[in-house]
Order: sequence, then structure tokens, then C-alpha cells
Amino acid sequence: MRKSGVSLTKAIEIAERQLKGQAIDARCHSMGTETPMLMDVTVIDAAGTVRVAAIDLTSGTVTSSRTPGTSEGDRASLAHTAVLKGSAFPGHDVVDAANKKIGDITEIAIDEARGRAAYVLVNLDSSNHVIAVPWTAIHHDGLVCRLDSRGTRNLDSAPRFESSNWPTMSSDEFGQPIAEFYGEPVYGRDVSLPPGTTCTLIKLSDVIGMDIQSPTGDDLGEIEDVVFDPDSGRISYAALSFGGFMGFNDKLFAVPWDALAARKDGKVILAVDKDRLHDAPGFDKKNWPTVSNPTFDAEVRTYYKKRTASVQD
Repeated sequence: MRKSGVSLTKAIEIAERQLKGQAIDARCHSMGTETPMLMDVTVIDAAGTVRVAAIDLTSGTVTSSRTPGTSEGDRASLAHTAVLKGSAFPGHDVVDAANKKIGDITEIAIDEARGRAAYVLVNLDSSNHVIAVPWTAIHHDGLVCRLDSRGTRNLDSAPRFESSNWPTMSSDEFGQPIAEFYGEPVYGRDVSLPPGTTCTLIKLSDVIGMDIQSPTGDDLGEIEDVVFDPDSGRISYAALSFGGFMGFNDKLFAVPWDALAARKDGKVILAVDKDRLHDAPGFDKKNWPTVSNPTFDAEVRTYYKKRTASVQD
């Protein structure tokens, strides 16, 4: 990726703008040295239609778009893309290219506006310091987190901070040294934000457990977890637990990140009338989906797109 002219974040933005939807998967082609590096970005639009855009990472152009499932690679990608629960990351080992443990994950920094992971915060074994590693500089294979070898040649000089003194992660002062060390663009500076929004990074631990309310102020439950696509870092959905509300003791509800609106008092608004939650997409607490399912993703997005529109009307 670093040999190309377009970052992962920018490639996703290009695909979303071209196909007018939300990215759910992004993965590079295995190309030869004489051909451009391409990335396939899978996008679901507001109508629930799934499309794949091929992005030339050298020029930042869309070379083609297609309906997935037309090739064996598409079917394999869409059927077996793993998803990772955010709560599974803290405490998990991080290894270098030689499989030597260098520390453990202490936190994930989430881009609130775009709904994706920006940094993995790693507590180093050798000190009380924490390093912030761009999501794209870590290889996620299940729960094996391996630092990209190009980013670990001189880890002792990696930007770090005291674990007891968390910095403002969305500032240039924080992001510039990290970008230079890992050979990445400064996070959030290579993409366009919606009007009226800023690049705000929040801790995953502050998100899990947030209280959920309906637009009329009814207490619904809380955010049980946040589910990530490991390749793109995008939040596939937030898993909401409504406890004993309306008998939903054993069910979790999958909600698109952009269907949730944060409030200053720490509570989150789910813009759906509580009486309409009976048929909301979800799954059993004891049977979490382990792979991304485009059909389920489309169902979730379509459901909340219609329900939020009706509430706002």
C-alpha cells in the first residue's frame, strides 16, 4: 500500500463516492510488478444493492465496477470475510514480523465521523509507554495482530506516550510523527469529511457500554460491542443489547454506525420508535456471526434507512 499513491482510507472514500453507498469490505489484488496495484472495495448503497469498485491505487481512479458474485474470487471474498469484535482486542498480543511479542493491545481509537478504526494502541512490554499504530500498519489474521515489518525496523524510536497521559489523538501534533514513522498519510487529512463534521477520535472503551435511548427519551439498552471488518477497519455494525426491554433478553441488534447519534450527556440516540424494534435485524447472543454476510449487511442498512427516515418525517 505504501508504494501506491492512494491510502486505504482514500480508496474507500473514492469507492463510496462513486457507488453512493457504505463500504463493507476492501482488499488488494495480488498483482505483478508490472501492473497497477488494484483494490476491490465492496459497497452497499441506500437501496441495499451491493457493488464492487476496482480502484487503481496509483492514480486513485475507478477502473471498473461490477455486481459481486460474478467470479470465484468475489464469492470467496464475500462469503468468508471475517469480522472481529472490538471487545476481543484489549489484552491481545501484538507480534513483530519474526513473531516475537512486543506488547499487547490496550485500546482502539475510532474515527467517530467515518465509523472506522484509526489506530491500534499497543502497550509495550519493555516500558510503561504506549505506541499508536495505524490500523493499516497491522496485519489482522483472526486475532493474530502482527506489525507490518516496514513499520518495525526501529521500534524503539516509534512515537509514544505515557499510558497515564493520553494525548488528543485527532491533532496534527499527534498524527504527524506517527505518519512519518509508519510511512502513512496523516490520519484524516487525505479524505473529505461531510460538511459540519470534524475528525474526532474516541476510545473504543468509551463506546462499549454507552446507554441507548429512543428519540422520545425511552431507555432502550446499551452498546454491547462494535464489530470491525479487519481489512478496511470499517465498523460493520454496532451490536446493541436491549436487556429485558420488550422481552429481548437473548437477542443483540446489529445497527449501522451512522444510524446512531451521540449526545453530550454520554447517551446515544437510536432514531427508531421502540414499537418498531420487534422485527429489527439481529442475532442470538450465543451465536455471533463470525463472517461478514452481504445479505445481512444489506438487510440491516435497508431496515434502518427506512426507519430513520420515517422518524425524521
